Amino acid sequence: MTATAAELGVTLSILASQMKRIGADAGGPLITRAVRGQPLALTELGVEVQRELSRAFSVSEAEGPARPRGGSQ
Repeated sequence: MTATAAELGVTLSILASQMKRIGADAGGPLITRAVRGQPLALTELGVEVQRELSRAFSVSEAEGPARPRGGSQ
């Protein structure tokens, strides 16, 4: 998680807090705690959330940048 936090440009504390918040919103933990010598792993719920987010982002990217609705053009 330290490497991921660095890649995202946030502190480990912020990343951990956000993961807990997303897990609470999704209904449970998204990752299993690392055991000595073992990496973190996604839970079944984490895999489901990852799949849904990937799908949502791919749809969003295919549609292009969001444009304000209404207003003059």
